[in-house]
Amino acid sequence: MRSALALLGKRQFFLLWGGQTVSALGDAMVITALTFAVLGMSDSPGSLGLVLTVMHVARTGSYLVGGVLGDRFSRRLVMIVSDSARMLTQAVAALLLITGQATLWWLVLLGAVYGGLAGLFRPSSAGLVAQVAEPGRLQEANALLGVSREVVTIAGPALAAVLVVTTGPGWVFAADAGTFAVGIAALSRMRLDELPIERGGGFWHDVSSGLREAFRHSWYRVSLSVQPLWNFANAVFTVLGPAIALHSLGGVLDWGLINTAGAAGAVVGGMLALKVVFRRPLVAASAGRLGLGVLLAAMAVPLSTGPVAAAALVSGLGWAVHDIAWMATVQRRIPGNAVSRAVSYEWTAGQLMTTAGFALAGPLSAAFGMSGVLLALAGLVTATSLLLPALPAVFSVKDG
Repeated sequence: MRSALALLGKRQFFLLWGGQTVSALGDAMVITALTFAVLGMSDSPGSLGLVLTVMHVARTGSYLVGGVLGDRFSRRLVMIVSDSARMLTQAVAALLLITGQATLWWLVLLGAVYGGLAGLFRPSSAGLVAQVAEPGRLQEANALLGVSREVVTIAGPALAAVLVVTTGPGWVFAADAGTFAVGIAALSRMRLDELPIERGGGFWHDVSSGLREAFRHSWYRVSLSVQPLWNFANAVFTVLGPAIALHSLGGVLDWGLINTAGAAGAVVGGMLALKVVFRRPLVAASAGRLGLGVLLAAMAVPLSTGPVAAAALVSGLGWAVHDIAWMATVQRRIPGNAVSRAVSYEWTAGQLMTTAGFALAGPLSAAFGMSGVLLALAGLVTATSLLLPALPAVFSVKDG
């Protein structure tokens, strides 16, 4: 733990960590504000679903572009431009909401722009971590970023709810714009040596060359063939879980407790990654997904709220371990000028399967029942989580 916290004493990493933590707090707050803003205009869940879907699709569609930009230009500059544009987007949304001029279609448009810019930002962010932290400290760096992100994810909605009640949702958007200003200031103060860049191939050439580099690694190929299934299963749980909580558990409060337990588990998982070095990181990453299988099975029965919340805590812990161990492996083993593209392929595949999970959860549950779908997914998640580490390409990957 002391070694990990020493990273915060390094100026470049502290600027990155501090700026991204403040910005993540704004992101966590604004989703709550957006929910109340949309429902205040149209008392229809469909309207909120439209805004969130457009934002989600725009982010997914821009990951590949963000990966190419992150490997072909200064990642710090790409992040500054993205943050600056998102700051402007949130400022416009704040102005429209505060003055009463906002409409649903304005929020759909601004949500699409915001989502697309977020997709451009994330691959550069992952690549910049690999530039700032030494190879042997990447697990700790990702753990610190993950812990702070999960903490503000818990605190952000509660703070946003207070601001919405006391001042209105527009001021939460204004606060989010301010957090982007902090992130921009922190990135602007960083001083890094830029990586050598290959130029002149064109966008699709860059996409294909990055794919070739990433898929040259057998552990990447094998893992990426399985990971999107876990995204699909989690998305189905996100849709069916609230319905089961409403009809078979205690309703909204119980579902809130289950989600809070999952977020708390992610914090615990991040803290664990700060103290324990995963000598076989991909084994740890795969084992982490066993928690999702436990959660799916617990909700399928369903067990009472307490055991389901405990399963959610275990799932959140495992999810954090997976993300930290996997990201550190990609950053350590993929060449520096291809890292952003490598993570963009993973995120694009994962987000596409998440979208499929959202779309198919209803039809699948209508055909096989909610418990049947969750039990089947629990079996698939558990089987793949156990099978993946047994493969030589995955088991042979060691830290350092």
